[in-house]
Amino acid sequence: MKNAKLSLVAVMLVAGLVGILPAAFAGASAVTHSVTISVPTSLSLTADTAGFTLTMADYVSGSVSDTQQVVYTVKSNNSALAANAAIVKAKLGTLFSGIDFLANPGAYTKQNGNFDMTENAAGNITVLTSDVPLMKKTGITGSGKTTKGTFPVDYSALATADLDSQSQNQTLTVTLVDA
Repeated sequence: MKNAKLSLVAVMLVAGLVGILPAAFAGASAVTHSVTISVPTSLSLTADTAGFTLTMADYVSGSVSDTQQVVYTVKSNNSALAANAAIVKAKLGTLFSGIDFLANPGAYTKQNGNFDMTENAAGNITVLTSDVPLMKKTGITGSGKTTKGTFPVDYSALATADLDSQSQNQTLTVTLVDA
């Protein structure tokens, strides 16, 4: 009996070595997984300056102020806007009295992504209490949904009337939109 057991073990070993035993005797088990990788939506506009003061050169109508440059950094990965749509907008909470507040956007420097931005109009743009387009979406390739880069805006003021000695303070809101 002892020899029979040894013979059976020997036959199984030889059969396993030459591949005669079915796969059920092999040591393997498998599990499958559903793998999801989620990329969060990114929509970010930051500025290198929180607040600033413009000083008028004179008090008479037609006088201009000094200029303050603010550099904005953009990150977006889900822009559904079409080509030439306004992507960056600006507005004031309340208009300045006797003064036009002006924005002059500069060139967009793209670091990566598949769309660019260009200034909405050349030169100074008067910022009002409703959204005024500063930059538009351009240069779309691929999905046209992603971009990361920077652009400057030069802000200044223009007296539209003779001004009393005063300081006025209003809130400027600059917004990056993706739809």
